[in-house]
Amino acid sequence: MPFLNNVLKGLAGLAFAMFLIGAVGARRQLPTRQRWIWGLTGGLGLLSVAASFYSHTYDLYTHSYWGLVRPSVIIYAFEVARQVLLGATIAMSALVVYPKGAKGLLFISVTLFLASEVLIMIHSGYWGIATRLILLTNDWSVGMAVPSAIFSLLDRNRHGLGSL
Repeated sequence: MPFLNNVLKGLAGLAFAMFLIGAVGARRQLPTRQRWIWGLTGGLGLLSVAASFYSHTYDLYTHSYWGLVRPSVIIYAFEVARQVLLGATIAMSALVVYPKGAKGLLFISVTLFLASEVLIMIHSGYWGIATRLILLTNDWSVGMAVPSAIFSLLDRNRHGLGSL
């Protein structure tokens, strides 16, 4: 199963590299905004794939910095950052499909964030894997909110509506 996982990550990396190459090569075919979306999708996707490879191939628990054992806080921070990056990649991929959907994507990410926070607040015991899925949804929604909020503000400024 790890072999299939690595093959799928390699194919995803190839697809994101194609997005990046397509953004650079399609100067006349795509508008500037769409090229930026394609380029950011490719860049974030490649970073996400690289972080995923790093996470699964490098044993975070046994290696150390300068002879010191890594504290678990660093491992947790790396995993949260990796999931937020994956959420941003998901949002940018959705914006490739539907470039004008920044407001809808922002609404979806805020709804997912609020739902996951409500589930965490009413959580009154150990749920096992449900807690990990709730935290994953929380991280993905934060990652999705950042690019969709930026593109929503850019749309607002471009149409002369000013800032919030």
